[in-house]
Amino acid sequence: MTPKAFLIIAGAAAVSVTLAAFSTLSAPSRVAAVPERLFPGLYNAGDDIATISIRTGDTDIVLRRAEDSTAGDWLIAEPFGGYPADAEQVTAVLRALAELSPLEAKTALPEQHERLGVEPVPDTIDDRDPATLRVTFANAAGEPIADLIAGDRTNLGRRFVRAASEDQTWLSSEGIELPRIPIQFVERPLIQMNASRIRSVTIEHPGEDAFTIIRDENAPSTAFVLSEIPAGFELAEGAAGTIRAVSNAIGFVSCTVITPLTGEDNPINDADAVRVRIETTDDIAFEMRLNRIDQRGAWVSIEPSSAAAEGEPPAADLAELTRKLSGYAFRMQGTLVDNLTTKRSDLLESATPESLTPVGPVPPLE
Repeated sequence: MTPKAFLIIAGAAAVSVTLAAFSTLSAPSRVAAVPERLFPGLYNAGDDIATISIRTGDTDIVLRRAEDSTAGDWLIAEPFGGYPADAEQVTAVLRALAELSPLEAKTALPEQHERLGVEPVPDTIDDRDPATLRVTFANAAGEPIADLIAGDRTNLGRRFVRAASEDQTWLSSEGIELPRIPIQFVERPLIQMNASRIRSVTIEHPGEDAFTIIRDENAPSTAFVLSEIPAGFELAEGAAGTIRAVSNAIGFVSCTVITPLTGEDNPINDADAVRVRIETTDDIAFEMRLNRIDQRGAWVSIEPSSAAAEGEPPAADLAELTRKLSGYAFRMQGTLVDNLTTKRSDLLESATPESLTPVGPVPPLE
């Protein structure tokens, strides 16, 4: 055999081996009929669904159907201790699996699952691949109704998927976009009230006297003043902007982590907390406690209640605010924490004889 002929035969053999390996990975080990839906009965499961579990590369999320619907139809059992879940996000998860349509069959060989990212998901988070995604719908007895393992994406955004109880892998007809972190199941914002609805904000730091900013009744609805300025002091430079920021502190409130106030993990320590009371023009009172975690973050508890006179009806949204806020601590950061931990010393400076004049209103928000 000539050297040239040998090289041609060797090259052909190498190509054959490569094609065989690719065929084993990307094609089914046996011909499988492509179903119209991977979980066709999921939409009809209805009330039989008691829990929805989502395992990702760095967290476990467990949604549980509420026994008492006053808190909402679904609760974030883990890791937020039963906080109400956003119904729209729960519906999105249900729809994603119910409408999941395979495009074509791939491998049914378990030894090839890892190559496509659809290997069994370990119970321990540290052992998981960062791209891990497993979604399980179960009944009250814990029996799976639908159980999906989603693997790697293709260049077109489709994903390799399989039912956890089956070896057959499929290429999905479209991408699967699901919430992957717990906070995505929380309805946002927690509170949304701009300064035009605020009557007063009172802040009290441990060991210090409380101070209050109040609405200036003789100025536009977003003008606020410091209710009392001690003798010998005046507003510091920049205080007007700080007062405006405090009055608008709950204009849009969100968080990153939630935990119940009950139990040993309660992060609110009353002895060290900054106490804040915010009253609205329609008689809602928010009692807040803030415990600093670091320079920018704090755990915050918020208890809404009615400040209406006896016999007067409560504000229309009080019940909804109570459902979303009462009984939990929220990890917050950014301007809300900075504004609601403002100190009176941040607003005042020693007055000079020429500046001892009455304090006017803070200019309104534009």
